[in-house]
Order: sequence, then structure tokens, then C-alpha cells
Amino acid sequence: TTAAGLVDFATGTITSEAQGDVLYRGASAWTRLAPGTSGQLLRTQGASADPAWATAAISNMSTVRKPADFTTTSPPFVDVTDLSITITTGARRVLALLSASARNDTAATSVSVTLNTDGSNVGSLANITQSGALEIALLGFAYLSDVLTAASHTFKVQMSVGAGTGTLWGSPTAVFTVIEQQ
Repeated sequence: TTAAGLVDFATGTITSEAQGDVLYRGASAWTRLAPGTSGQLLRTQGASADPAWATAAISNMSTVRKPADFTTTSPPFVDVTDLSITITTGARRVLALLSASARNDTAATSVSVTLNTDGSNVGSLANITQSGALEIALLGFAYLSDVLTAASHTFKVQMSVGAGTGTLWGSPTAVFTVIEQQ
């Protein structure tokens, strides 16, 4: 079959058309892929294979939203209340995502945010020094872990300030998500 056999280029119609159809070039012909089921994703399978519908490969996901502002005057890192997630995983990698806004009420001082996994700091995720008081910093980070052991794991957002009072705004801006990868 040629594309001309499936598509009438004069009218723009596809033979055997249905809502959600996808037209793709197979190994030797143009082919119609019928719609997948609700929630499926179109997956390519490499240059020498046809595309196919697939179910998303997320086995475990948890999201928390910070219901209220969090403030600290602590130079060492402290846990941000309500931004902690414990999930049980297989021997897989985990993706941790944070979206938040923060500020420090003192000019020329820092606000730092880090991710703590199972009691270990995985590194500074944001370290912002403001030039003036009350400036707002938008924070966003994504952290992909190494393969974890099959067990329960705790992920915590932590914050510190160089001086003054640091604030991490709560709902609706602070959202923390942990996703176990397949």
C-alpha cells in the first residue's frame, strides 16, 4: 500500500479513518495505527520497528504539598515540615522533584535547600544569595538517584540560611514528588 492508497491528498481524508488514528510508515507500507486505550502513550521502538501504544512505566509515586509557610533562622540544615516522603521501592532508581519559592528577610544572605535521602545529604540543590531583603527566589530541582536497594526509603527537603529568617512558601507553591522509575 502506498500513502496515496491510504490518503486522498485532494481531500485530505484517510481511508478507514477513525478519531485518534495515527498514520506511520512501516517497513514496506504506510499503516494506520488504531487508537490506544485511555492513558496509554505512543512509544517508538527504534528505527527498524513500528510504533506501538504502551502503558506508562511508573510503579510508585507520591506527592506532598506544603500546606503552610516554613521559616528558619538555622545555619545548619533543618527538615522542612511536611516535605518528607517515605516510599517502598524495588531495586530501582528514584526521581525526586521540588517546585517552591523562598526568600530571606536579610539582604546579602543566603537561602539553601537540599535533599536528604535516608539520612544522607545528596548535595545542595539550591543556594541563593539575595542582593536585597525580601527578594523571592523560585526554586525547582530534579534529582535522579542511583539504583536503590529494595526497601523503604525516606526523602526529605531541608533548608538553611546564612543569617536572618528564611521562608519557604507553602501551598500552592511548594510541591514535592518522588517517583520510582521502572
